[in-house]
Amino acid sequence: MDFTVHPVATLVKFMCHHAWKQKFLRMELLGETVASKFPLASMGTQRISPSCSSSSSSHPSSISYLPTLRWRHDVFLNFYGKDTRKSFTDHLYADLKQKGIDVFRDDEELKRGTYIGRELMKAIRESKYAIIILSKNYAFSNWCLDELANIVKCMKETVLTVLPVFYHVNPSDVEHQTGVFAEAFAKYEEDPEVSIKKIKMWKSALREVGKISGWHLHESPEATVIQNITGRIVSELYGEFSNLPRELVGIESRVEEIMDLLGIGLALDDVRFVGIWGMGGLGKTTLAEVIYCKISNKFEAKSFISIGSNRETGNHGLVVLQKQLLYEILKEREVNIWDVCGGIDVIGKRLRNRKVLIVLDDMDEKEQLDALAKRHDWFGPGSRIIITSRDKHLLERYSMDFIYRVKGLDNDKALELFSKTIFRKPHLEKDFVDLSKGFVKYAQGLPLALEVLSSSLIGKTRKAWEATLDQLKENPNRRILDTLEIGYKELEYTTKELFLDIACCFKGEDISRVSVILKDFGYNKDIEILKDKSLVTILGGKLWMHDLLQEMGKEIVFCEAPKEPGRPTTSWNHKDIFSMLMNNTGTKFVESMVLNSPPHKEDLNAEAFSHMKRLRLIKLCNVQLPQGLNYLSNELRIMEWHDYPLKSMPRSFRPDNLVELIMPHSRIEQLPEGFSNLDKLKFMDLSDSQHLINTPDFNGLPNLERLIFQGCTRLYKIHPSIGALKRLTLLNLKDCKRLNSLPWLSSLVSLDLSDCNLHDGSFRGDLGCLSSLQFLNLSKSNFAHLPDHSISRLPKLRVLYLDHCSRLQALPNLPLSAQFVMARGCASLQNYNEVVVWTSGVTGYTFINCLSLVKEQECKIIEVSLQDTPFQPLWQIYMKEQIHQSEGFCSALPQTKIPGWFSHQSPGSSVQILLPSHLYDNSSWSEIADFHPYRVYNSCFPPGKIREWFPHQAPGHSATIGLPTNLYNDGNWMGFALYASFSMHGDETAFLNNLFSNFSHRLRCRFQTCVAGLKDPVLDCRTTEEEIIWLLSLGEFIWVSYIPGEPFKDILQHQCRKIEASFGSDWQGVRVQKCALRLLYQHDQVQFEQELGNSNALCEILVL
Repeated sequence: MDFTVHPVATLVKFMCHHAWKQKFLRMELLGETVASKFPLASMGTQRISPSCSSSSSSHPSSISYLPTLRWRHDVFLNFYGKDTRKSFTDHLYADLKQKGIDVFRDDEELKRGTYIGRELMKAIRESKYAIIILSKNYAFSNWCLDELANIVKCMKETVLTVLPVFYHVNPSDVEHQTGVFAEAFAKYEEDPEVSIKKIKMWKSALREVGKISGWHLHESPEATVIQNITGRIVSELYGEFSNLPRELVGIESRVEEIMDLLGIGLALDDVRFVGIWGMGGLGKTTLAEVIYCKISNKFEAKSFISIGSNRETGNHGLVVLQKQLLYEILKEREVNIWDVCGGIDVIGKRLRNRKVLIVLDDMDEKEQLDALAKRHDWFGPGSRIIITSRDKHLLERYSMDFIYRVKGLDNDKALELFSKTIFRKPHLEKDFVDLSKGFVKYAQGLPLALEVLSSSLIGKTRKAWEATLDQLKENPNRRILDTLEIGYKELEYTTKELFLDIACCFKGEDISRVSVILKDFGYNKDIEILKDKSLVTILGGKLWMHDLLQEMGKEIVFCEAPKEPGRPTTSWNHKDIFSMLMNNTGTKFVESMVLNSPPHKEDLNAEAFSHMKRLRLIKLCNVQLPQGLNYLSNELRIMEWHDYPLKSMPRSFRPDNLVELIMPHSRIEQLPEGFSNLDKLKFMDLSDSQHLINTPDFNGLPNLERLIFQGCTRLYKIHPSIGALKRLTLLNLKDCKRLNSLPWLSSLVSLDLSDCNLHDGSFRGDLGCLSSLQFLNLSKSNFAHLPDHSISRLPKLRVLYLDHCSRLQALPNLPLSAQFVMARGCASLQNYNEVVVWTSGVTGYTFINCLSLVKEQECKIIEVSLQDTPFQPLWQIYMKEQIHQSEGFCSALPQTKIPGWFSHQSPGSSVQILLPSHLYDNSSWSEIADFHPYRVYNSCFPPGKIREWFPHQAPGHSATIGLPTNLYNDGNWMGFALYASFSMHGDETAFLNNLFSNFSHRLRCRFQTCVAGLKDPVLDCRTTEEEIIWLLSLGEFIWVSYIPGEPFKDILQHQCRKIEASFGSDWQGVRVQKCALRLLYQHDQVQFEQELGNSNALCEILVL
């Protein structure tokens, strides 16, 4: 520990560290003397209450050596028994005990007839306060004066606080030894057995105490003085937040929330257990300490036990914990416990009638709770038991009354904590603002990380800060990782392997997909264990973990063999993988390889794969194999290879354990014969593999659940054995125009036959056999009629797409289960049955460009609600004469009066507006159409030629471009144009099930820059339920956005040289295929607008 910077502050923090208290107390309970192992403790021992601090004017201004480390007693009472024992002292003692204050009173604690000098000295040194009751006959007791001299000595050498009470004596007489005190010293001066040295020592002590402001009984009633004394001690020991260490930030609201769970302030006699749960480093212990300080005066007895420094769970370690609990509650030095069962018996019998506060910190094993606090009836009425743990399951097993989850600090609070720790003020130093933000960003709200990082930066120069921040990118802080690794080390072997797989391969993936994969890997319920231990979380249907936990996992993998590139079991770093695959250095130790989005295509040496016998997961894209590929590991379980460059796979490739085969945009023509017996395969995606002609024989794939051949334009035949797939729930044949027969499977839940060149004769079979079907896409078909008897006999059908069926003349009768019907662009649709257009709640039907429905006379399209739409003012301004809105219904007027842009209407809560390119020149639309430096424009639409306007496209989810110097001062620069291509990978019914969740409506782009410390801009595009359904019908879609340069002002002023855009979505099953980023100048504006208009974009304008 470094004492060179801020020595006093560092020393106080060291003294307050609760682990030291626990360590010394356990050593004493084990019969070991502290002084023998820690010589510094001979300077005195002091009990430090968790996280509580106090000060006194009597403290020395500086400390030259390590002071006492803990106190055992809150108060030491010094008094003359004959004067006050049965009056003032007894009343004061009783009031202190009632308030939960631990009091040492020598005539009670020490056995008569024994030599007590050494014991008294020890008791004084182990006390936080000394209350000296100076009465008329006090000075006539050399015992009292000896105690007084030792008290004053400790006051000067330690942090002992002296509180004098002048009990019917004059403080001046005490200070100057006049009056009755003069009489006492006259007697001593005549006594030959009392040395002159001792008399001087006693007088000096009285002078010191006489100067201290105390309580004078001549001026106040005894009861009032007792209340004032007790109130001061309680306030300082267990004060409000103002008395806590200043660096505590963002804790007040959390403490109040936990206090509510504890029922503090309510007259409740129940015994209440409250768990505090969260990942390591979030401040669970600090929360418990603050609450302990704040409320412990409300209990008869209290105990704070931390397991952190004693993780021995055997009989010996548990007995030590039981002895510590009983000592702190009962204050008995000797408690005869020989084993855990005996300790349980003593705890249950001795504490069941006492109102106690117990904190059990950092519990991780059931044996610990079994031994210390297994049941409510072990403790007296009104007791409160607080248990902190990383393991939620452990808390749930013990029937906690409440479990409080601790979350990380938000960005503002994190900055405040960082600043207070380093600069001792809530605001950052001007010269360190940018770097401070960089460290806060790295910590991601983790108080532990903020504390560790800030402690390493105190007193350092800006240059040193920059070097430390740069180093963190390559070498994570070891102290932070060591703390986080505690939770990892407690895991079983298989759960550890799962954690490492998630950290390196599956973070951010759909939980439904990952669960299937991991179950096949043999992990079973291990993912629930990781959730309970706060090592992973599930948000928006995706699997996440804290970035620092991910770094820890990668560091663990890397440390297995840091010097050999092929040695780690998982490789994810571009440099490492290219080193292996280009230099043929892959080894048998490699089990996983993840290369999401290399910056450009690379020619690799495929021979390296021949060494990777254990390879079980591979994620590659954008690579070339000019020498072909002769070997792939048969241990593969996940094969995800985008843009696979070869026509075939190795003949020897027989991956019997394969669970997923994902190869979109591949050049594969036919799958190998070894794929005839893959009974574990659940998902096959060969979308946009335009060279694929045949499908494999499905007899050997009995457990296949999802099958995607979307965009396989040369595929003309599906093997008839597909009918044997009893588990297949999703089949996507979109854009397979050459198919000459269609499969009908009763197990199908989702079937996409859009753009498959379907005509009236395509439905030779009875669609009613699809008894499980919920999602059916027949868009872009050439039939004029759909068989009523088939569609209406689909008992579970929820969604039907008929978009752009230009020859469709009539809608079929639908089952009552139907919720969404989309029929956009059906120009020949002539009539509809009003029963068919029935709507329920948030569901509805949309008919776009079905102009044949509008007769010359006025007609009404029912159930098109415009209530609560944000575009309501636009309707009132621009359509006042054409549209009459009343009670949530809109009238569609005769065809000649319907405005062109009304063709894109939707039911529900939003209106989507088509903005043709010519409208950008219309001044009446300028408020909407003109680019504004403070507005963001987002568009989602089907894939089209606009992708050609972005020349530098990168596969995967991120793209990087260089920035010209002095860009911000370039008057022609407007901002950035963004492009991302998304595709749907998953069961459409899963989208519908999550349609109205809080996490299913957002696309996101996060910008990352080379400027340390500045907050990265984030762009969100939120979509409506109707847009989701529409985009889902497309199978893939494009997000194009313009973001102005203004939000990047601070970044560009720091001479940023490059910027990276990372795209993502919180829609379950949506993935980024390609993306691009380009600078947008004024001369690009017209072309950009035309591209958007030509793509028939549904533009949503988001005003920042």
